[in-house]
Amino acid sequence: MNPTEPATAQLHTAVPETADALRHRLILDSAIDVAIIATDCEGRVTDWNHGAEHVFGWSAQEMLGEPADRLFTAQDQTDHRPAIEMQSALETGRASDERQHLKKDGSLFWGSGDMLPLRGSDGAHLGFLRILRDSTREREAAEAQRAEAAFLSGVLAASGDCIKVLDLDANLSFMSERGQRLMEVSDFNAIRGCDS
Repeated sequence: MNPTEPATAQLHTAVPETADALRHRLILDSAIDVAIIATDCEGRVTDWNHGAEHVFGWSAQEMLGEPADRLFTAQDQTDHRPAIEMQSALETGRASDERQHLKKDGSLFWGSGDMLPLRGSDGAHLGFLRILRDSTREREAAEAQRAEAAFLSGVLAASGDCIKVLDLDANLSFMSERGQRLMEVSDFNAIRGCDS
């Protein structure tokens, strides 16, 4: 047996692991709109992708070793939300939430995400993985749409006329209260969606 053979075998197995680790890092860092954060079992940050930098404002260098609690609002910290989420993730395999989170500059944003337990190949608990995205725009757009619909519904309901609103398929989606009385409709939900 050649004395260099074991060293060569070790070298060949080490190269794919290094390439694989680099590939995983590139994948994580390509997700720039999604914060991917790993923590140890106590909630201290062990990995922080470029998406987390983009979403929260802190660099990986600033966050590594820091408690992930700092991403939560003061009220959530007082209410022990980080610990509750970790416990829930351990018990159920996932903790999903949508709540306000804190950016480096002190501003708040709506974050939607999941926390999952990280486990080794032997099943041992190693920490947690948090995947989160900024859902502020979607939340604000949905709220504006709800407010607009409520306003329009209020205006139409206040009318003394019989007003019907149809969707694009000509199905009934709204009828004013006056219209329901005139047409003797006691349960609008029974005719909602019917052809007009």
